[in-house]
Amino acid sequence: MKKATQANVTKALKAKGFPIELVQGKGYCYFIYDDGDKFETQSEFVDRVSDMDYDKWLEAGEAFAAKLIK
Repeated sequence: MKKATQANVTKALKAKGFPIELVQGKGYCYFIYDDGDKFETQSEFVDRVSDMDYDKWLEAGEAFAAKLIK
């Protein structure tokens, strides 16, 4: 299993065609969705990216994108 890092998760989501970036704030993490027309964010209430498994991050990012892609 890959290590959960901002770079690894963002790279994997972009490779799947999702315009999403994973960002770590102070005490929380969030996704930024920006396709040029829509800009949305979604918080994930974990302190650090490493607090959640890589596969769970991908699952959360894909679910977030699915809500926005019509």
